[in-house]
Amino acid sequence: VDVFRSDDKFLPGKVAVGMAYVLVNTPRSDSRFKRYLSGYRRIADVTIDDVNETWGIYYYAQALHMLQKEGLLEQAISPATLAKLRTRLDWRTFVRVDDLSLIDLPNNYIGVAFSVARLRYELGWEDASASEALLQRTLSHYRRYSGEYGFADETDGKGRFDRYSVLLIGEISHRLIETDMPASDEVRAWLRKSVDLMLLRLNLRGEGFEYGRSIGAYGETAFLEVLTAAAKLGVLSAEELEMAYAYSSRVSARYMD
Repeated sequence: VDVFRSDDKFLPGKVAVGMAYVLVNTPRSDSRFKRYLSGYRRIADVTIDDVNETWGIYYYAQALHMLQKEGLLEQAISPATLAKLRTRLDWRTFVRVDDLSLIDLPNNYIGVAFSVARLRYELGWEDASASEALLQRTLSHYRRYSGEYGFADETDGKGRFDRYSVLLIGEISHRLIETDMPASDEVRAWLRKSVDLMLLRLNLRGEGFEYGRSIGAYGETAFLEVLTAAAKLGVLSAEELEMAYAYSSRVSARYMD
């Protein structure tokens, strides 16, 4: 159908992770479960040769990790398709192996590469060395270019700060959470700085950032990403936790409406 010709280079990964949420949250006793399981297998076969890059690779690897944790991976993906995915869902497609530099991509993609490497490790496809090195590279960049206030410059010191500068530590935190890696005190401190800025911007309408790139839905879900990570990592007070929950509920309602 036309949607599969939308020039979305992440689409197979988006479909995979979106449908993975449906599959893993359907009770095995539900009469729809077997149909969803076979449907997932067909979708994976249909989309295996479509373009899927960077974020799409991460989304797909995340989907496989979700299925693996539920004991569904081998049932939801055919052996032939899984073999192709093991080759194609690789951080090396957009990172140079020799120095771990990105291939014509902005710096936040280092975090995407770390995520893919860590998920490949979780899937048993490689050892932990690449993910650990990429994480250190991500944190070193953040440390070097965030300055005293703790908000990341997306460039190498050229001073581009916007919504993403506040969001990035939330992204990093979620990648640690989903792959069961500990967050350092330094990461928690950076996350707290983003929380401090966001708490000042809470409003009854559930509106997020109104400036910079990706305003609109992304401007609002940026708050969800940071506040939920902060809740999970225990950097919110009891009152702030209630504030974050109330605001997140308004954002979610706004997003759905």
